[in-house]
Amino acid sequence: MLNRTTILSLTCALLVAPASIAMLPQRAMATGVLSPEQEAGRSPARALFASLAVPMVRMERLVAIGQLCRSLNEETAALIVERASAEVLEARRELGGGDLAWADTYLEALRAGAFRSARLSDVADDPSCRRFAEPGGTLTKLLTWTDEPQQVSPGIAASPRTTP
Repeated sequence: MLNRTTILSLTCALLVAPASIAMLPQRAMATGVLSPEQEAGRSPARALFASLAVPMVRMERLVAIGQLCRSLNEETAALIVERASAEVLEARRELGGGDLAWADTYLEALRAGAFRSARLSDVADDPSCRRFAEPGGTLTKLLTWTDEPQQVSPGIAASPRTTP
């Protein structure tokens, strides 16, 4: 569950531990991480996992921003992350034994990049939070993952489980 403490801990850990982040490429090479293009030719299961992991991690980051902006409560945030993770977990189950270590490293590297590319506090100022919560914007798209009807504008329903 992503609560405010967890978000801040993740952010601090990623900012304070650049040595461990720097080691991700070496660990990735050791576990056989390839680019998505290389993966497509090597393993369809890996390619599927990679294609699902990227938007899931993006959603995790947006949920964290929503919580910092106080637009999402812990319960709603946890529900969105759980539903966004379901497809990735299913794709992970399809991987063979040796590919599990690859999947874990790949996901760890994605999360490191997503949470380290910009400080979350930089995108949680008042103007950014207002943009985040605009009708039909990022918050609306995230809320479609709760399976409750959302509107992108008056009278126009948002598609279910829209990826922001």
